[in-house]
Amino acid sequence: MKKYLFYSIATVLFLAGCTNVVEDNLSTTKEPIVLSVTVDDTRTHFGDTDTSEYPVLWKTGDQVSVNGVLSEPLSEAYNNLSQAYFTVTEPVQAPYTVVYPASAIKGNSILFNRVQTYEASQFDSSAAILYGTSSSLSVSLKHACAYVKVLVRKSGDEKITGIKLFSQSGEPLSGVFTINPETSQLTCQGQGRNYVYLTSENGIEYDADGMITAVFAIPSGVYKSGFAVSVIADGKEQMSKTAYTAKGVTLAAGTMKAMPELSFVKDATPFSGGEGTSDNPYRIATVNDLVSLSEAAISTPALIAENVHYRMVADIDMSYVEKFTPIACVREEATPGEVVYTSGEPFRGIFDGEGHYIDNLALSGNGEPGFFSNVSGAVISNINFYNANVSTGDAYLAIVACKATDDSKIKNIKILESQFTSKNRAAAIVANAGGCTITDCYIDSATNISGTGAVAGMAGYITGPITVRNCVVKCDINGDGDSVGGILGWTSCTVSSTMIVDGCRCYGNVTGKYGIGGIWGRPNTTKPAVSKIYIVNCGYLGSEIKATAPGSNRGSVGGIVGWAQIASSEVYIMNCYSRAITLNVSKSCTQPSLGGILGYGSIDTGANGPLVIAGTYNTTSAENYILAGSKNTTNYYGGIVGQLTSGAAPVTDLKDSYYMSGVGQIANTSPRSAENVSTFTDDKAGLSTLLSKLNEFVLTQKELGGVALLGWKEGSDGYPTLDWPEDETREQTDLTGTTEDTGNAGSDGGNLEDINQNNPIDL
Repeated sequence: MKKYLFYSIATVLFLAGCTNVVEDNLSTTKEPIVLSVTVDDTRTHFGDTDTSEYPVLWKTGDQVSVNGVLSEPLSEAYNNLSQAYFTVTEPVQAPYTVVYPASAIKGNSILFNRVQTYEASQFDSSAAILYGTSSSLSVSLKHACAYVKVLVRKSGDEKITGIKLFSQSGEPLSGVFTINPETSQLTCQGQGRNYVYLTSENGIEYDADGMITAVFAIPSGVYKSGFAVSVIADGKEQMSKTAYTAKGVTLAAGTMKAMPELSFVKDATPFSGGEGTSDNPYRIATVNDLVSLSEAAISTPALIAENVHYRMVADIDMSYVEKFTPIACVREEATPGEVVYTSGEPFRGIFDGEGHYIDNLALSGNGEPGFFSNVSGAVISNINFYNANVSTGDAYLAIVACKATDDSKIKNIKILESQFTSKNRAAAIVANAGGCTITDCYIDSATNISGTGAVAGMAGYITGPITVRNCVVKCDINGDGDSVGGILGWTSCTVSSTMIVDGCRCYGNVTGKYGIGGIWGRPNTTKPAVSKIYIVNCGYLGSEIKATAPGSNRGSVGGIVGWAQIASSEVYIMNCYSRAITLNVSKSCTQPSLGGILGYGSIDTGANGPLVIAGTYNTTSAENYILAGSKNTTNYYGGIVGQLTSGAAPVTDLKDSYYMSGVGQIANTSPRSAENVSTFTDDKAGLSTLLSKLNEFVLTQKELGGVALLGWKEGSDGYPTLDWPEDETREQTDLTGTTEDTGNAGSDGGNLEDINQNNPIDL
C-alpha cells in the first residue's frame, strides 16, 4: 500500500531585506514582511516518487492570505520544494491568521468549493485548505481538510467528465465554514451542500490500467452514514456506487481514506434505489434520477400515481442536465428556440426533499413551466431551490409547481438567490392554484421576482380553495400589470371556496399597475360562487407599496389588500398590521385609493358581504400617502381604507383598528359600522395602549374561520408585533448541519480503507 510522506519546514523568522532575527514587536510594521509558514504535513500537491512515499510540495504561484491580505505569489525558486516563505507587501498586524489557498477566505470564514478540478491521482490544490494563527512571524498551519480517494474502473467507452461524492446523512461537504482554532471543529454557516464534484472540461482519462484515481478534499468530521458516488458520463449524472456504513466514518484532518474500487455501470434502474413505498421511497440522488422521474411521468403513469413516494438523498446540481423537462410535462420545440411546456398527467405522489438543495434549475419557454408542471393531490415538501433561473413570455410560471389542484400540499420550500421573470399569473411557489395548501415556505431577499399581472411570492392566480400559512417573502415583487401582492396575486373563483392566508408576512417592496397589496393584491370571486376569504395574523413590513396606474383610471394600493371586490363573497381582514413607509400611486388617475389596510373596496349591487376589518393597525404617516409625486394631496386616502364604492348600502364593518393621525379612517364614505376605530401615538404610552387594545380584541374574538388569532407582543422598536411561530426577522440558515464530532462514530464498517493507519497524518 502506498504511503504519503511529509516534510516539515524549519521555523525561520526574518524581515525582507534583513538578515537578523525579527522580534515579535514588528507586528505593526509598514514594511514588507516575510512569513515562515510551517506546515506540519501536506502542502499543495503530491510530488513524483519512485517508491511508495510521496512528498507533498509547494507550487509556483501559490499564495496565502494573511489577515485577509493576499501574499505575493511564490516564485519559481520554490517550485517542488518542501519549504517556502510568503511575502506580504501591505501592512498587517499581529496576530497573523494565515489561510491557504487565499481564495478560500470568505469574510471571517473559509469556503469549501462545490466544484474542484480533477487532477490525476492528486487533490485539487486550490481545495486543500490549511490555516493557522500566530502572534509572531512564524505560523504553523493545520489541515482543515480530510481526503477521500475514489477508484473508478473502466467498463465501456463512455466519456466521463465528472465524479460526484456526497454524504448520505446530509453532512455538508462544501459551503462556508467557521473553524475553532483550539479544537479544529468546523461548523457550516451557509451555502452548505452535501456534495462536491471533481470535473474536467476535456474529460477524465483512464490510466493505462483502465482506472481513474480521484481525490476529494472535504471538511474533516463525522459522517454518520458514509458516502456515495455518482459519475457524470455522456452528459448524464448517474449513480454508480454506495459506500454505506451504519456506524458512520470519522475523517480526521490531514487523513485520506479510500472507498472500495468501483466499476462504472450505467443505471439499469430508473432511480438510485428504493421501491416507491412509504417505508422504502424511490431514492433521488442525481440529476439522472430527476430526468428519469420526468420521463416516467409521461411513459409510466404508475410511477407518479397516488401514494408513490420519492425521497431526495443528496443535494443536486441541475447544471449537469442540458434540457430539463418539468415533471408531469411535455416539452416541445416546434421551431428552434421556441420551447413550449404543456402539462400532462398530474403528479399525484409524495416528493420529500428532506431539506436538500436543488441548485441551478433553469427553465425558459412558454406554456406551463415549473419544477413540477402539474400536481394534483400531491405532497411536495422540504426542498431548497438555489439560483433557480426561470422565465416565460407566456402566462403561468412557477419555480415549484405551475399548477396545483385537488388539495395538493406544498410545505417547507425555500427559494434562495433566484431569478424569476414571468408574464401573467405567476408566483415562485404556485402559478395556478386551483386547490392547495402552502405552508412554511420562504423566499429570501436575494431573489428577484418580476412579471406582468397576477404576480406574487406564493401563489399568483387562485381559482379554487387555498390556504397559505406561516409563509415569508423577503424580496421585492415587481409587476407592470394589475393584481400584484406580496403573498397572493389575483383571485378569480367560479366555484364556492374558502381561502385563508394565515401568519404570513412580506418584507419587500410591492409594485404593479393597480390592485397592489402588501399581502394580497386582488381577492375577489365571480357570481354565483359564494366564497369566504380570511386574511388573518398577517403583516406587511416592507418600505413601499406602489401602483403605477399607466392608462388606468384607478390606482389602488393597500398595506394588506390592494382591491377587494365584494360580489358574492365575504372578506375578513383581521389581526393584521402594515408598517409600510410609503403608499404611492405614481401617476395621476381619476380614482386613486390609498389605504393603510385596504386600498379599495368595491361592493357590487345586491352584495351582502360583509367586508370586515378588525384588530388591525397601520403606521403610514399622512405625508407618505403619495399621488403623482405629491404628498397628501388626494381625497382618496385613509388610515384603514382608501376608498369604498357601493351599489347598495355599505356592508363594511370596522372594529378595533388604529392608524396614525392626520388622515381619516376611510377617505370618501362611512362604513356600516365602526367601533373602537381611532388614531394612536407612537410614543411609549401610546404604543403600550395600542398593544393592550389589540390583545383585548384577540381575547374577545379568539378565532376566525377556524383559525386561532395570535397574540401580540412588543417588538424590538416598541411597536406591537404578532407572536408568529418563528421570529419575524428570521434569515435563511444552512440546513445541512455541521461536521461536528458527535462522539465515537464506531468503525468504518469495513468499506472505507485507511491509506496508512500507523501515521497520525496518514494522507
